[in-house]
Amino acid sequence: MSKIPRQYIPYSQEQMNSWPGLNLVSSAEQQQEPERDPNLNKKLLDEKVSQSAQAMAPPKDYHDEILKAMAEVKKSGLNVCAMDMELARIRMKDGSPVSVPVWISIVDGSCKLVYHEFIRHPDSSIIEYDYGTECHGLKPKDVEHAKDFHCAKEEVEKLFKQYDRIIVSGQINDFASLFISIEDHLKLLPKIVCVSSYYNCRKSSDGLGIKFCAFLMLNVILQDETHSPLVDAAYTLYLYLIDFENQRTISKFTKTKRLGKKYHGYVYPKNEHMSSLLRETMDLINDWPQSFKYNAYDSEASRYYKMNSQKFKAEDYVTASAKNSVPRPYIFDELRKKTLTSQNLRQPPPPPVEPTYDVGWDQCTW
Repeated sequence: MSKIPRQYIPYSQEQMNSWPGLNLVSSAEQQQEPERDPNLNKKLLDEKVSQSAQAMAPPKDYHDEILKAMAEVKKSGLNVCAMDMELARIRMKDGSPVSVPVWISIVDGSCKLVYHEFIRHPDSSIIEYDYGTECHGLKPKDVEHAKDFHCAKEEVEKLFKQYDRIIVSGQINDFASLFISIEDHLKLLPKIVCVSSYYNCRKSSDGLGIKFCAFLMLNVILQDETHSPLVDAAYTLYLYLIDFENQRTISKFTKTKRLGKKYHGYVYPKNEHMSSLLRETMDLINDWPQSFKYNAYDSEASRYYKMNSQKFKAEDYVTASAKNSVPRPYIFDELRKKTLTSQNLRQPPPPPVEPTYDVGWDQCTW
């Protein structure tokens, strides 16, 4: 059984800020770590694929539409991929934390898995309590035989060059966590389509999370327990396909602006059709599903508070488009109504909740 030597590669904030030409490795900083076994890593990756295979399938209500859109994408000549990743926070050499990928999945335009890897980081950088296990289910020991960050980064960047469209949910975070340089990101920008920005109808936000988009557009509840980039990458693709004709030309009617301190991204217009679908959905069920109201990191008290509070507020969203102008993907039809009714998602108005001190002052109502 072949063994591949592992290299210890410490990171530093100075290195992270040295874009362009980011170089996280120097021979003087490398230390030998125990050998890794790629076969053990492949076994665990295969298990994750097997566990997620059913959840990655197109949603049954829109199966035929998605397959039709896949054929249209292929006919158009566009080479499409969709990416998602799970992150962990590690400690830099100067002690500051930074988010980095620990699990990456990429599918092509037919939802075929073209890249699937765990990513290993130096043992000394791991912050056990901030590794994100509550979210993605991985522990540091699960990825001890995985590829190192630099190898995975190079492979992903090489893969990007093969595609005409890179579909993501979130314009910047995934690329920043891969330490993609600003110059390289600008070269990729004409290829990038962000479904969370495209479907966004929130007034004060640049995006609507993938689980909210998938719930509204595809009648599916994602991330109900732990997150999987396999499933999220598949649904990122499906969200692109379900309204493919409009998203394929997104770069023609959007301008760019600086997002964050370094990267540029497209300025997407607010999606008034999505707002229309959202409001009709909420007329039926009153609020977002309970699992949408909290995250894996919330304390028990915070979770209780959020679950008993109203999350949907109509004033947070842009004005809806006129019903007679709503295109097919956004129509609140009998199929959507039937699915929502069968899932028993209707919620009564929440009862008054006494504020608790560990929830946070910004969440308390007096």
